[in-house]
Amino acid sequence: MVFLVLLLCALKARAEDPAEVAREVLGSPDLRYTTTWTVPCSGRTFEALVASPLLTARVWDAYGYAPAYRARALGDTLLLLDPTGLEGKALLLSRTPSEMRYLVYGKLDHWAVPFFNRGLAVMSLRSAEEEGGIVCQVEIAIRAESTLSSLVLQAAEDLIMERVRNRVTLNLADAASIFVAVDRDPAAVKQKLNAEDGRGLDAALTR
Repeated sequence: MVFLVLLLCALKARAEDPAEVAREVLGSPDLRYTTTWTVPCSGRTFEALVASPLLTARVWDAYGYAPAYRARALGDTLLLLDPTGLEGKALLLSRTPSEMRYLVYGKLDHWAVPFFNRGLAVMSLRSAEEEGGIVCQVEIAIRAESTLSSLVLQAAEDLIMERVRNRVTLNLADAASIFVAVDRDPAAVKQKLNAEDGRGLDAALTR
């Protein structure tokens, strides 16, 4: 999901095995954040949207939610841009019916996190269908690329985690609104999209 992946941090692509890089990040992160996200929609709608991050980004943009994320595909990688200073590449590492995991590379240019401009992040989304909707566990592990940046993250952990928590909470609330809108009235959502994206929404919901 684009709006979830962009919350992570930013990273520079490396020529290493992505799975091995992810294991390193998960094994020794500078920061780790977890939260629970409940989405009152059907499993079909949830699966359709999390499996189609570019389409979800188009819907996000059509509803005018902020930040105004931009996303495009580079093969099997998503290029993600955020006007608040995040820029990165998100690679889907694994996907099962109950879990998706992304590795994110990129860079961050934001006044709130000085001296931290490159790093790695792994985002895991584990979901289960329960009465009333989908319950997800979101886990974000972040590791800086340099020793200095790592020290900055660890020294400012409380401040940074508060900002991450605020951004994630707001973005997940908006994301849930999108999922509910698509679930309850996909035709109304299509009216907000261009013709191509409208066809993409139909295709995602009928897979």
